[in-house]
Amino acid sequence: MFPSKFFVAGTLALVLLAACESTEDRVDRLYSEAQQLAAEGEPERARIVLKNLFNLDGYNRDARLLYADQSRLAGDPVDAYRHYLLVAEQHPDYAPVRVTLAEMAADSNDWTEAERHISAAEDLGADDPGLDALRAALNYREAIRLDDAESMAAALDTATTLVEAHTDTILSHRVL
Repeated sequence: MFPSKFFVAGTLALVLLAACESTEDRVDRLYSEAQQLAAEGEPERARIVLKNLFNLDGYNRDARLLYADQSRLAGDPVDAYRHYLLVAEQHPDYAPVRVTLAEMAADSNDWTEAERHISAAEDLGADDPGLDALRAALNYREAIRLDDAESMAAALDTATTLVEAHTDTILSHRVL
């Protein structure tokens, strides 16, 4: 049995159509598809589409961030951290990812890693209340370690100010 001529013609047309699509167009199409899947609450499927995109463009910052975000939603913080870190390495001037990495490190009590990312974000001039909360938490932790009441009070004052100004800084609430 030979395939029908319609099947062969259809397959050939699809192959030719795929060959006509530029790499940039395929990346855009895959990214749009992944965004749609993410919006529909399908993080696993979005990640599969993004992995295909990375075969074409492994340096696509927005796609890599979407992948990391979807990994977090899927309950895979290790994979998320790895991809956020890749963004930081591939795009060293992108401060927001350093804040995210610092938050994740602080959440896992890896304060050495948190400090590294806090410092990198500050060096890049990041202006983020979350970064201020991270610095306050790090300062408070260090003040406790050194039994430095004055530094503890200063960190608490910073955390109080942040809570009053930005109620979404969960880390400031934790310091308080």
